[in-house]
Amino acid sequence: MSQLSNERIKGEVGVTTTDEGESLFKIMANTAPVLLWIAGPDGRCTFFNDPWLAFTGRTMEQEVGVGWAEGIHPDDFQGTMNAYLEHFVARRGFKLEYRLRRADGEYRWILDTGVPRHAADGTFAGYIGSCIDVSERKLAEDTLRRSEAKVRAILEAAGDGILTLDERGVVETANRAAERLFGWPADELVGISIERLVPELGSGQRLDIATVATGIAHETVGRTPEGAVIPVEVVLSSVEWPRIVTAVVRDVRERQLLERQMQEANEELRRRVGQDLHDGVGQQLTAVAFMAKNLANDLPPAYAPNGARLVEIANDAIGQVRRLARGLVPFDVGERHPATMFQDLATSCHAAFGVSCSFDCDETAANLDQTVTTQLYLIAQEAVSNAVKHGQATEVKMKLAKSGERTSFVITDNGKGIQAPSTRPESHGVGLASMKYRARMIGGTITTKPQQPRGTVVECAWWDVGRLV
Repeated sequence: MSQLSNERIKGEVGVTTTDEGESLFKIMANTAPVLLWIAGPDGRCTFFNDPWLAFTGRTMEQEVGVGWAEGIHPDDFQGTMNAYLEHFVARRGFKLEYRLRRADGEYRWILDTGVPRHAADGTFAGYIGSCIDVSERKLAEDTLRRSEAKVRAILEAAGDGILTLDERGVVETANRAAERLFGWPADELVGISIERLVPELGSGQRLDIATVATGIAHETVGRTPEGAVIPVEVVLSSVEWPRIVTAVVRDVRERQLLERQMQEANEELRRRVGQDLHDGVGQQLTAVAFMAKNLANDLPPAYAPNGARLVEIANDAIGQVRRLARGLVPFDVGERHPATMFQDLATSCHAAFGVSCSFDCDETAANLDQTVTTQLYLIAQEAVSNAVKHGQATEVKMKLAKSGERTSFVITDNGKGIQAPSTRPESHGVGLASMKYRARMIGGTITTKPQQPRGTVVECAWWDVGRLV
């Protein structure tokens, strides 16, 4: 066996070697930490080192020629042999991966690397190759592939749009829900800036991806390729290194429509109850007060104080009912122009609180429907009240303006101000939560921030409802 190996080594090296050289080659081949093989110009293998023979559990005589191929997994055999012979004919180096049967009967993944070899005179002498066991790597790759497939399946099945962004805000991946939501073709969605999809989300925008709080739902709008806008809710999360931002985008059109219908139904109920209080209970109490007054006039002098007290109680009840009615129906929009309503609010604010209050309006922004006007009026009432009572402001300014498809109603004051910008739903108590809720009724958002050198800015912004998808 040793003599046979020496003759094979001698012949395959292709030169006349000394006994010392043969011994050195044999030592190197048989102690190498890889499986080595040598093939002649006809493609038939003529030598395998000891690690190969130990791995397969076969003899040199069994492996030489094409005997080695008997250990290839049946599912890999044809493809491996075709690739092997194809490269042999072209005399190109190759790397093949296939399963080879080990001595214990288990098939292991092998990375087989072969390179052409030439004799001293340059003639093609065959190939020499090495193999390493890559089963663990293949297992890890397969596990990762299955995990990625599972994650992808979950993402594709999700009802919300899910986008991943790089640190510049460029879309790297998007699921099918995102494609359906924004209406962008899949091949165009990846690689574009998030600002083209969500104008307020991006570097330097209201929802700056570098600073906005993660895990918090932010209501804004998305944009389709045609320029139409969609009310959406965005939740951001991030991985610090590498910097990856995930944006979960939910279509809130149906929810906003339902909230708006509920709010309109609630406002209608309030109007009806307020009207019933005023026209029903109020009129009856008025009749009671009139009768009590007549009765008090007919009472003997000894009972006159009781009669007067009865009239006083009746009049107090009338006043309470009227106040309740006004609270339920604070104003009637009717056919009044929005600018007139807000100007009246400024006038009443000055009269009630003694502060300077003004209203300014762009003509293009004044064309508001009744629902929008109602909600803005209630937002303005809350903001002005907060500025005066809590902020101790002496000046309040209201401005209604439009820029493109975006309309904003801004209330600024010179009061104590707030400590930090707020877009969080729970910030600054019930008042801000109420304003945010009313803003949602018109597809808008509320933002509060400090004003320099002092004061607060409250902005309600929304997109042209005529452009909503």
